Amino acid sequence: MDIAGDGTYYNFEFNCIGTCLSAYGTAIRGGRQYRSPAEIATIRRGSVIKTEMDVYWELIAVIPLSIFHHHSISSLSGRTARGNFYKCGEDLPHPHYLAWNDIRAEKPDFHQPGFFGTLVFQSM
Repeated sequence: MDIAGDGTYYNFEFNCIGTCLSAYGTAIRGGRQYRSPAEIATIRRGSVIKTEMDVYWELIAVIPLSIFHHHSISSLSGRTARGNFYKCGEDLPHPHYLAWNDIRAEKPDFHQPGFFGTLVFQSM
């Protein structure tokens, strides 16, 4: 998620049980800074997995504003940002990929801010 429009973004990757990998930086992967286990522990996560007919899962993640410490953010209410949401199944018997905002690349590459869509945050 690109919060400031400054060429940097935060990424959050979760598996179906809520395990998280998170980093911050530019799209140049060698320069990204990974979040520490202590920072990742501040992200509240809950998941539901059902396997009755097909495998189905849901994930809820509550990301605290403190994770965005490279920018001074006290609230997301009324802000816009750029981002995308993905589902990757590259290691499954039938590899598949899904993105909320279309990515036009020869092979799956989700670290492409040029294809991020607009996120609008509202107050609750």
